[in-house]
Amino acid sequence: NMPYLFDCKTCDDDVFRLSRFEDNQKLSFDKFYKTGNKNCFIAVKHKEKIYLIAYETLAFLGKLPILNEFLFENVSWEG
Repeated sequence: NMPYLFDCKTCDDDVFRLSRFEDNQKLSFDKFYKTGNKNCFIAVKHKEKIYLIAYETLAFLGKLPILNEFLFENVSWEG
């Protein structure tokens, strides 16, 4: 058995703000991750589709000053 941790968000426009990932959620994800559980994701619903963002990605982007407020802006969600 493998544990997974998800937090679900909705995005009504084309901007997802890192500020929507709250401190209590960050602490929970950090603890889960540091105990050896690597399957941590934010599930973002955007225009009736679900996108998974790995916690490692959020943690890395959150350390970059320019990206503290916005994670996605003017980026195609369809990749």
